[in-house]
Amino acid sequence: MLVFAGGAAVYRYGSVEAAIATAQGAPVTLASGKVNLGRVSAGTVTTSKLTVENHSGVDVQIAMSESGCGCMKVTDLPILIPPGERVEVVLAITVPDEPGRLLTRGRLRTSAGNLTFTITAVVTPAEDSP
Repeated sequence: MLVFAGGAAVYRYGSVEAAIATAQGAPVTLASGKVNLGRVSAGTVTTSKLTVENHSGVDVQIAMSESGCGCMKVTDLPILIPPGERVEVVLAITVPDEPGRLLTRGRLRTSAGNLTFTITAVVTPAEDSP
C-alpha cells in the first residue's frame, strides 16, 4: 500500500518530497531538490530546469536566485506563478574552470519563502579548439 501511495504522490506532486511539503502546508515546492548536470566541460555555460509549483491561493513571485559558488543565475526574473500552477525555471550555470566535482547549493527566493536545491556535476577538462 505504501508503494502505491508513493507512486500516487510522485504522479500528483512530481516527487515524494513535494507531496510531503504540500501535506505540511508549504505554499511553494520544487519537483526535485537536485540538479545533476552530469559530465560537463570546464569553463562552459550549461542550462538546466527546475519545476516550481505554487500550492497557495495567491500569486507567488520568484524574485532572486543565488548559489554557493556564485555560478548560477536565473535570467528571466521576476517570475510570477499563479495559484495552483507550475512553472519551469531555467538555470544558467557557469561551470568552474578546473576539472573535478561540482557540488553546491542553489536557492530561489520567493514571496512565499526560500527554495533550496543541490547542484552537482563532474567537470571534465575543456576541449582544445583547433
